[in-house]
Amino acid sequence: TGTGRGHHHHVRTAGTYVSVYPRLGPVFEFLKNGLKARSVGLLFTPAKNREVALSFMEAGRSAGLGVQPIPVSSDGDLVRELNAALTKIDAVVLLIDPLITERQSLQYVVDQCRSSRKPTVGFLDGLGGQGVTVTVVAPPAATVTAAVEASRSPVSVGKKRVEVEGLVVAVSRKEAQAVGLNAE
Repeated sequence: TGTGRGHHHHVRTAGTYVSVYPRLGPVFEFLKNGLKARSVGLLFTPAKNREVALSFMEAGRSAGLGVQPIPVSSDGDLVRELNAALTKIDAVVLLIDPLITERQSLQYVVDQCRSSRKPTVGFLDGLGGQGVTVTVVAPPAATVTAAVEASRSPVSVGKKRVEVEGLVVAVSRKEAQAVGLNAE
């Protein structure tokens, strides 16, 4: 793995990768206009998601939103960093990360955010059922189309990232009410 400083010659497999995230511009527009957030916390594990976090922070800044990184490498970090950040932010964005796929960690995040009345935003389909307030995903059909298109024009050197147009936003009514959001 690289250090996130753009050393693409470390990439052993050239190719095109379809981003698992929807286009970030519209995601931040949704956070700003749909959730009325002025600043969001970005929860991630640096070892796994440093580069993705940087692109989220850039996109947030471009959209005029404050993005507070919440880097977490252990359960202790999670407790300290999340609690310190919750007073300064309007919502918590959960990157697709080992942290949130670990049930107890996710439960802790959801509980803390719920008691601080801060919505959580995730990028995996099933998260609503696990207490995450809003899930934002790329439309599945568009993702498949992008992957098929990408496979038609192979990349021989480096890697090319393809982003998918469109957003599918799903709000958990129960969780929205718990944090004082209007689920409409």
